[in-house]
Amino acid sequence: MMFLFQRSCEYTRRLTPAIACLKKNSTVKRRTYISSTRHHAVDKRSQMSASTEKQQKFPNSRRLLLDKRKKKKRREKATMADPTTPPPEDQSVWQYNPSLALAILASILYGVVFLVIFYQTFIKYRSWYFSCVVVGAAVEVAGYALRCHSIRNPSQVAPFATTLSLIVLAPILISAGNYLLLGRMTRSILPREHYKIAPGLPAHRITRIFVISDILSGMVQSSGSGVASSDNWTGPNLKVGINILIGGLGLQAVSFVLFMSLLGRFHYLARREAMADAPRDWRKLLRAVYISSAMILIRCIFRAAEFAEGVDGYSFRHEWLFWIFEAVPMLVAISVFCIHHPSAVLGRDGGGKRSSSDEEGEELEPRRRRHRKNRS
Repeated sequence: MMFLFQRSCEYTRRLTPAIACLKKNSTVKRRTYISSTRHHAVDKRSQMSASTEKQQKFPNSRRLLLDKRKKKKRREKATMADPTTPPPEDQSVWQYNPSLALAILASILYGVVFLVIFYQTFIKYRSWYFSCVVVGAAVEVAGYALRCHSIRNPSQVAPFATTLSLIVLAPILISAGNYLLLGRMTRSILPREHYKIAPGLPAHRITRIFVISDILSGMVQSSGSGVASSDNWTGPNLKVGINILIGGLGLQAVSFVLFMSLLGRFHYLARREAMADAPRDWRKLLRAVYISSAMILIRCIFRAAEFAEGVDGYSFRHEWLFWIFEAVPMLVAISVFCIHHPSAVLGRDGGGKRSSSDEEGEELEPRRRRHRKNRS
Protein backbone atom coordinates (compact mmCIF):
# COMPACT_ATOMS: atom_id res chain seq x y z
CA MET A 1 0.00 0.00 0.00
CA MET A 2 2.82 2.31 0.86
CA PHE A 3 4.35 1.56 -2.48
CA LEU A 4 1.18 2.44 -4.37
CA PHE A 5 0.80 5.68 -2.49
CA GLN A 6 4.38 6.71 -3.34
CA ARG A 7 3.83 5.86 -7.00
CA SER A 8 0.63 7.96 -7.17
CA CYS A 9 2.35 10.92 -5.59
CA GLU A 10 5.18 10.63 -8.09
CA TYR A 11 2.70 10.58 -11.07
CA THR A 12 0.89 13.54 -9.58
CA ARG A 13 4.12 15.57 -9.42
CA ARG A 14 4.88 14.68 -13.04
CA LEU A 15 1.41 15.54 -14.37
CA THR A 16 1.03 18.85 -12.47
CA PRO A 17 3.11 20.97 -14.99
CA ALA A 18 1.24 19.42 -17.92
CA ILE A 19 -2.15 20.16 -16.34
CA ALA A 20 -1.03 23.70 -15.56
CA CYS A 21 0.08 24.17 -19.20
CA LEU A 22 -3.25 22.88 -20.46
CA LYS A 23 -5.12 25.22 -18.15
CA LYS A 24 -2.99 28.11 -19.37
CA ASN A 25 -3.62 27.26 -23.05
CA SER A 26 -7.35 26.91 -22.50
CA THR A 27 -7.42 30.26 -20.69
CA VAL A 28 -5.59 31.93 -23.60
CA LYS A 29 -7.92 30.39 -26.18
CA ARG A 30 -10.92 31.44 -24.15
CA ARG A 31 -9.64 35.00 -23.90
CA THR A 32 -8.91 35.05 -27.67
CA TYR A 33 -12.42 33.77 -28.45
CA ILE A 34 -13.99 36.37 -26.17
CA SER A 35 -11.96 39.18 -27.75
CA SER A 36 -12.80 38.04 -31.30
CA THR A 37 -16.46 37.81 -30.34
CA ARG A 38 -16.34 41.30 -28.96
CA HIS A 39 -14.65 42.62 -32.14
CA HIS A 40 -17.26 40.87 -34.31
CA ALA A 41 -20.04 42.44 -32.26
CA VAL A 42 -18.42 45.84 -32.60
CA ASP A 43 -18.09 45.40 -36.39
CA LYS A 44 -21.71 44.30 -36.63
CA ARG A 45 -22.86 47.29 -34.60
CA SER A 46 -20.80 49.61 -36.84
CA GLN A 47 -22.33 48.07 -39.96
CA MET A 48 -25.80 48.45 -38.53
CA SER A 49 -25.11 52.06 -37.65
CA ALA A 50 -23.78 52.71 -41.17
CA SER A 51 -26.88 51.14 -42.73
CA THR A 52 -29.04 53.15 -40.35
CA GLU A 53 -27.31 56.36 -41.41
CA LYS A 54 -27.78 55.40 -45.07
CA GLN A 55 -31.45 54.72 -44.51
CA GLN A 56 -31.74 58.07 -42.76
CA LYS A 57 -30.13 59.79 -45.72
CA PHE A 58 -32.10 57.80 -48.29
CA PRO A 59 -35.24 56.66 -46.48
CA ASN A 60 -37.08 55.46 -49.62
CA SER A 61 -34.20 53.68 -51.39
CA ARG A 62 -34.89 50.24 -49.97
CA ARG A 63 -38.62 50.56 -50.52
CA LEU A 64 -38.09 51.72 -54.11
CA LEU A 65 -35.72 48.85 -54.75
CA LEU A 66 -38.26 46.35 -53.44
CA ASP A 67 -41.03 47.96 -55.49
CA LYS A 68 -38.86 47.78 -58.59
CA ARG A 69 -38.19 44.10 -58.03
CA LYS A 70 -41.88 43.41 -57.47
CA LYS A 71 -42.82 45.27 -60.67
CA LYS A 72 -40.21 43.34 -62.61
CA LYS A 73 -41.56 40.03 -61.34
CA ARG A 74 -45.13 41.07 -62.17
CA ARG A 75 -44.10 42.13 -65.65
CA GLU A 76 -42.33 38.85 -66.23
CA LYS A 77 -45.37 36.91 -65.06
CA ALA A 78 -47.68 39.03 -67.24
CA THR A 79 -45.42 38.53 -70.25
CA MET A 80 -45.45 34.77 -69.72
CA ALA A 81 -49.23 34.80 -69.35
CA ASP A 82 -49.93 37.20 -72.24
CA PRO A 83 -47.49 37.21 -75.18
CA THR A 84 -48.97 40.49 -76.51
CA THR A 85 -47.76 42.40 -73.45
CA PRO A 86 -45.14 45.01 -74.45
CA PRO A 87 -41.53 44.31 -73.46
CA PRO A 88 -39.70 46.45 -70.90
CA GLU A 89 -39.30 50.14 -71.64
CA ASP A 90 -35.52 49.90 -72.15
CA GLN A 91 -36.19 47.90 -75.34
CA SER A 92 -38.67 50.41 -76.80
CA VAL A 93 -37.93 52.39 -79.96
CA TRP A 94 -40.03 55.26 -78.64
CA GLN A 95 -38.22 58.11 -76.90
CA TYR A 96 -41.07 58.43 -74.41
CA ASN A 97 -43.90 56.33 -73.03
CA PRO A 98 -46.64 56.85 -75.66
CA SER A 99 -50.30 56.87 -74.71
CA LEU A 100 -52.30 54.07 -76.29
CA ALA A 101 -55.61 55.67 -75.26
CA LEU A 102 -54.80 58.92 -77.10
CA ALA A 103 -53.68 56.99 -80.17
CA ILE A 104 -56.96 55.05 -80.24
CA LEU A 105 -58.94 58.27 -79.75
CA ALA A 106 -57.06 59.96 -82.61
CA SER A 107 -57.69 56.96 -84.87
CA ILE A 108 -61.41 57.12 -84.13
CA LEU A 109 -61.65 60.90 -84.70
CA TYR A 110 -59.67 60.80 -87.94
CA GLY A 111 -61.74 57.81 -89.03
CA VAL A 112 -64.99 59.72 -88.49
CA VAL A 113 -63.65 62.75 -90.38
CA PHE A 114 -62.50 60.51 -93.22
CA LEU A 115 -65.91 58.84 -93.53
CA VAL A 116 -67.71 62.20 -93.55
CA ILE A 117 -65.49 63.80 -96.18
CA PHE A 118 -65.50 60.60 -98.24
CA TYR A 119 -69.30 60.61 -98.29
CA GLN A 120 -69.48 64.30 -99.18
CA THR A 121 -66.83 64.15 -101.90
CA PHE A 122 -67.58 60.89 -103.68
CA ILE A 123 -71.26 60.20 -102.93
CA LYS A 124 -73.09 63.45 -102.20
CA TYR A 125 -71.33 65.91 -104.53
CA ARG A 126 -69.16 63.59 -106.67
CA SER A 127 -66.44 66.20 -106.74
CA TRP A 128 -63.45 64.21 -107.90
CA TYR A 129 -61.15 67.22 -107.94
CA PHE A 130 -61.13 67.18 -104.11
CA SER A 131 -60.07 63.53 -103.87
CA CYS A 132 -56.55 64.49 -102.74
CA VAL A 133 -57.92 65.63 -99.37
CA VAL A 134 -59.87 62.39 -98.99
CA VAL A 135 -56.72 60.38 -99.67
CA GLY A 136 -54.82 62.54 -97.19
CA ALA A 137 -57.44 61.82 -94.52
CA ALA A 138 -57.14 58.09 -95.25
CA VAL A 139 -53.36 58.29 -94.85
CA GLU A 140 -53.83 59.99 -91.49
CA VAL A 141 -56.14 57.20 -90.33
CA ALA A 142 -53.61 54.58 -91.41
CA GLY A 143 -50.82 56.47 -89.65
CA TYR A 144 -52.61 56.64 -86.31
CA ALA A 145 -53.82 53.04 -86.56
CA LEU A 146 -50.21 51.95 -87.05
CA ARG A 147 -49.26 54.15 -84.11
CA CYS A 148 -51.56 52.02 -81.93
CA HIS A 149 -49.90 48.89 -83.26
CA SER A 150 -46.44 50.34 -82.64
CA ILE A 151 -47.35 51.24 -79.06
CA ARG A 152 -48.46 47.65 -78.45
CA ASN A 153 -45.17 46.43 -79.99
CA PRO A 154 -42.62 49.06 -78.95
CA SER A 155 -39.57 46.94 -79.78
CA GLN A 156 -40.46 46.67 -83.50
CA VAL A 157 -38.93 49.33 -85.71
CA ALA A 158 -41.03 48.78 -88.87
CA PRO A 159 -44.39 49.96 -87.43
CA PHE A 160 -42.70 52.93 -85.77
CA ALA A 161 -40.97 54.04 -88.97
CA THR A 162 -44.14 53.53 -91.03
CA THR A 163 -46.41 55.50 -88.72
CA LEU A 164 -43.89 58.33 -88.54
CA SER A 165 -43.59 58.48 -92.34
CA LEU A 166 -47.35 58.40 -92.94
CA ILE A 167 -48.13 61.11 -90.39
CA VAL A 168 -45.35 63.30 -91.80
CA LEU A 169 -46.41 62.89 -95.45
CA ALA A 170 -50.21 63.06 -95.11
CA PRO A 171 -50.43 66.90 -94.79
CA ILE A 172 -48.92 67.24 -98.28
CA LEU A 173 -52.17 65.95 -99.78
CA ILE A 174 -54.25 68.29 -97.62
CA SER A 175 -52.18 71.29 -98.69
CA ALA A 176 -52.63 70.25 -102.36
CA GLY A 177 -56.38 70.56 -101.83
CA ASN A 178 -55.93 74.11 -100.58
CA TYR A 179 -53.80 74.98 -103.62
CA LEU A 180 -56.51 73.68 -105.93
CA LEU A 181 -59.19 75.71 -104.18
CA LEU A 182 -57.37 78.99 -104.75
CA GLY A 183 -57.55 78.67 -108.53
CA ARG A 184 -61.13 77.46 -108.52
CA MET A 185 -62.31 80.24 -106.20
CA THR A 186 -60.56 82.77 -108.43
CA ARG A 187 -62.42 81.56 -111.54
CA SER A 188 -65.75 81.41 -109.68
CA ILE A 189 -65.64 84.74 -107.81
CA LEU A 190 -63.45 87.22 -109.69
CA PRO A 191 -64.08 88.63 -113.17
CA ARG A 192 -61.78 87.65 -116.02
CA GLU A 193 -59.62 90.76 -115.83
CA HIS A 194 -58.58 89.77 -112.29
CA TYR A 195 -57.77 86.13 -112.98
CA LYS A 196 -54.09 87.00 -112.66
CA ILE A 197 -53.69 87.39 -108.89
CA ALA A 198 -49.92 87.76 -109.21
CA PRO A 199 -48.37 89.72 -112.11
CA GLY A 200 -47.97 87.46 -115.13
CA LEU A 201 -49.35 84.38 -113.37
CA PRO A 202 -52.97 83.37 -113.98
CA ALA A 203 -54.85 81.38 -111.38
CA HIS A 204 -54.49 77.95 -112.98
CA ARG A 205 -50.73 78.37 -113.34
CA ILE A 206 -50.40 79.42 -109.71
CA THR A 207 -52.22 76.26 -108.71
CA ARG A 208 -49.94 74.13 -110.88
CA ILE A 209 -46.80 75.76 -109.47
CA PHE A 210 -47.85 75.14 -105.89
CA VAL A 211 -48.96 71.58 -106.60
CA ILE A 212 -45.59 70.83 -108.25
CA SER A 213 -43.85 72.39 -105.25
CA ASP A 214 -45.97 70.22 -102.98
CA ILE A 215 -45.04 67.09 -104.93
CA LEU A 216 -41.33 67.96 -104.75
CA SER A 217 -41.67 68.58 -101.03
CA GLY A 218 -43.34 65.22 -100.59
CA MET A 219 -40.61 63.44 -102.58
CA VAL A 220 -37.89 65.11 -100.52
CA GLN A 221 -39.60 64.25 -97.23
CA SER A 222 -40.25 60.64 -98.24
CA SER A 223 -36.63 60.18 -99.34
CA GLY A 224 -35.43 61.71 -96.07
CA SER A 225 -37.68 59.42 -94.07
CA GLY A 226 -36.42 56.42 -96.04
CA VAL A 227 -32.76 57.32 -95.49
CA ALA A 228 -33.29 58.00 -91.77
CA SER A 229 -35.09 54.70 -91.22
CA SER A 230 -32.68 52.59 -93.33
CA ASP A 231 -30.60 51.69 -90.23
CA ASN A 232 -33.55 51.54 -87.83
CA TRP A 233 -33.23 55.27 -87.11
CA THR A 234 -29.63 54.87 -85.93
CA GLY A 235 -26.13 55.33 -87.27
CA PRO A 236 -24.74 57.92 -89.72
CA ASN A 237 -27.75 57.72 -92.06
CA LEU A 238 -29.97 59.12 -89.33
CA LYS A 239 -28.43 62.59 -89.48
CA VAL A 240 -28.43 62.65 -93.28
CA GLY A 241 -32.07 61.56 -93.45
CA ILE A 242 -33.14 64.11 -90.86
CA ASN A 243 -31.38 66.90 -92.77
CA ILE A 244 -33.24 65.86 -95.94
CA LEU A 245 -36.51 65.81 -93.99
CA ILE A 246 -35.83 69.30 -92.67
CA GLY A 247 -35.18 70.51 -96.23
CA GLY A 248 -38.49 69.07 -97.43
CA LEU A 249 -40.40 70.56 -94.51
CA GLY A 250 -38.70 73.91 -95.06
CA LEU A 251 -39.70 73.86 -98.74
CA GLN A 252 -43.28 73.09 -97.74
CA ALA A 253 -43.31 75.91 -95.17
CA VAL A 254 -41.93 78.45 -97.69
CA SER A 255 -44.49 77.37 -100.27
CA PHE A 256 -47.26 77.78 -97.75
CA VAL A 257 -46.10 81.24 -96.73
CA LEU A 258 -46.20 82.32 -100.40
CA PHE A 259 -49.58 80.65 -100.80
CA MET A 260 -50.97 82.51 -97.79
CA SER A 261 -49.77 85.81 -99.23
CA LEU A 262 -51.51 85.06 -102.54
CA LEU A 263 -54.61 84.00 -100.64
CA GLY A 264 -54.59 87.36 -98.89
CA ARG A 265 -54.25 89.07 -102.27
CA PHE A 266 -57.23 87.10 -103.57
CA HIS A 267 -59.26 88.06 -100.49
CA TYR A 268 -58.48 91.73 -101.12
CA LEU A 269 -59.60 91.51 -104.75
CA ALA A 270 -62.69 89.46 -103.91
CA ARG A 271 -63.95 92.02 -101.42
CA ARG A 272 -63.64 94.78 -104.03
CA GLU A 273 -64.24 93.08 -107.38
CA ALA A 274 -66.43 90.05 -106.67
CA MET A 275 -68.96 89.37 -109.41
CA ALA A 276 -72.65 89.80 -108.77
CA ASP A 277 -73.34 86.15 -109.63
CA ALA A 278 -70.50 84.84 -107.43
CA PRO A 279 -71.36 81.94 -105.13
CA ARG A 280 -73.27 83.19 -102.11
CA ASP A 281 -71.21 81.48 -99.39
CA TRP A 282 -67.75 82.04 -100.86
CA ARG A 283 -66.65 83.90 -97.71
CA LYS A 284 -67.29 80.79 -95.59
CA LEU A 285 -65.22 78.67 -97.96
CA LEU A 286 -62.43 81.26 -97.93
CA ARG A 287 -62.52 81.22 -94.14
CA ALA A 288 -62.20 77.43 -94.21
CA VAL A 289 -59.17 77.66 -96.52
CA TYR A 290 -57.60 80.22 -94.18
CA ILE A 291 -58.09 77.95 -91.16
CA SER A 292 -56.83 74.84 -92.93
CA SER A 293 -53.76 76.63 -94.32
CA ALA A 294 -52.89 78.19 -90.96
CA MET A 295 -53.10 74.80 -89.23
CA ILE A 296 -50.86 73.18 -91.84
CA LEU A 297 -48.35 76.02 -91.55
CA ILE A 298 -48.21 75.64 -87.74
CA ARG A 299 -47.67 71.93 -88.15
CA CYS A 300 -44.86 72.44 -90.73
CA ILE A 301 -43.01 74.84 -88.43
CA PHE A 302 -43.30 72.39 -85.53
CA ARG A 303 -42.05 69.45 -87.59
CA ALA A 304 -39.08 71.43 -88.92
CA ALA A 305 -38.12 72.49 -85.39
CA GLU A 306 -38.62 68.93 -84.10
CA PHE A 307 -36.30 67.34 -86.66
CA ALA A 308 -33.80 70.19 -86.30
CA GLU A 309 -33.44 69.32 -82.59
CA GLY A 310 -32.69 65.71 -83.45
CA VAL A 311 -33.88 62.42 -82.02
CA ASP A 312 -32.52 63.34 -78.59
CA GLY A 313 -34.29 66.72 -78.52
CA TYR A 314 -37.11 67.83 -76.27
CA SER A 315 -39.80 67.37 -78.94
CA PHE A 316 -38.91 63.74 -79.59
CA ARG A 317 -38.93 62.96 -75.85
CA HIS A 318 -42.25 64.59 -74.88
CA GLU A 319 -45.52 63.37 -76.35
CA TRP A 320 -47.72 66.37 -75.55
CA LEU A 321 -46.02 68.46 -78.25
CA PHE A 322 -46.99 65.89 -80.87
CA TRP A 323 -50.67 65.96 -79.94
CA ILE A 324 -50.90 69.76 -79.71
CA PHE A 325 -48.87 70.73 -82.80
CA GLU A 326 -49.42 67.71 -85.08
CA ALA A 327 -52.57 65.74 -84.32
CA VAL A 328 -54.93 68.59 -83.39
CA PRO A 329 -53.95 71.04 -86.20
CA MET A 330 -54.26 68.41 -88.93
CA LEU A 331 -57.58 67.21 -87.54
CA VAL A 332 -58.87 70.79 -87.72
CA ALA A 333 -57.35 71.29 -91.20
CA ILE A 334 -59.38 68.36 -92.58
CA SER A 335 -62.58 68.61 -90.54
CA VAL A 336 -63.12 72.27 -91.48
CA PHE A 337 -63.93 71.08 -95.02
CA CYS A 338 -66.54 68.71 -93.59
CA ILE A 339 -68.37 71.78 -92.28
CA HIS A 340 -67.80 73.93 -95.38
CA HIS A 341 -67.29 71.54 -98.27
CA PRO A 342 -66.01 73.26 -101.43
CA SER A 343 -68.57 71.62 -103.71
CA ALA A 344 -71.41 73.02 -101.60
CA VAL A 345 -70.20 76.49 -102.65
CA LEU A 346 -68.43 76.03 -105.99
CA GLY A 347 -70.55 73.27 -107.45
CA ARG A 348 -69.82 69.74 -108.53
CA ASP A 349 -66.90 70.63 -110.83
CA GLY A 350 -65.46 73.06 -108.28
CA GLY A 351 -65.46 75.94 -110.73
CA GLY A 352 -68.96 77.35 -110.39
CA LYS A 353 -70.26 78.66 -113.70
CA ARG A 354 -66.76 79.14 -115.09
CA SER A 355 -64.16 76.59 -115.96
CA SER A 356 -60.48 76.58 -116.74
CA SER A 357 -61.23 76.55 -120.48
CA ASP A 358 -62.63 80.09 -120.19
CA GLU A 359 -59.37 81.27 -118.72
CA GLU A 360 -57.28 79.50 -121.34
CA GLY A 361 -59.52 80.92 -124.06
CA GLU A 362 -58.94 84.38 -122.67
CA GLU A 363 -55.18 83.88 -122.90
CA LEU A 364 -55.44 82.63 -126.48
CA GLU A 365 -57.67 85.50 -127.66
CA PRO A 366 -54.83 88.07 -128.19
CA ARG A 367 -52.88 85.48 -130.16
CA ARG A 368 -55.91 84.81 -132.38
CA ARG A 369 -56.33 88.53 -133.03
CA ARG A 370 -52.68 88.91 -134.03
CA HIS A 371 -52.96 85.86 -136.28
CA ARG A 372 -56.04 87.31 -138.06
CA LYS A 373 -54.31 90.66 -138.48
CA ASN A 374 -51.28 89.03 -140.09
CA ARG A 375 -53.46 87.03 -142.46
CA SER A 376 -55.35 90.13 -143.56
